[in-house]
Amino acid sequence: MRRALLFRVLVLAAFFASLALAPRALAAGISASFEGREAFSAAKLLDLLPDEPEKLRDEEVSYWAGDAADRVAEFYEDRGYLQVQVSTRVEKPDPKRKKWNVTLVVREGPLYRFGVVTLRVDGDSAVA
Repeated sequence: MRRALLFRVLVLAAFFASLALAPRALAAGISASFEGREAFSAAKLLDLLPDEPEKLRDEEVSYWAGDAADRVAEFYEDRGYLQVQVSTRVEKPDPKRKKWNVTLVVREGPLYRFGVVTLRVDGDSAVA
């Protein structure tokens, strides 16, 4: 009974902590958030995002979102998520204001791990 209660408390605490981390306003014009991420915290992924573009226009924000998706995908790939897919959703709630909501949708895929690799060349061997 105690373990079940402790588990529920920890799950709720993690849920509310994730809400506090996303979305995050990068500066004056872009608010970024994540969907689908499980392996890494939103705070860790937010640190990867590029600086906000100098000129806040639709085209620059779209380029920024693409760059952000590439950085997040590379981060996952470097850590063994070789089939990761990151897409973006850019929304401008009020066309009269220079504010955008950018959502990065992460499909992590499986985690690949490699063990010891042995190379044999002409009877010699090496362990990498």
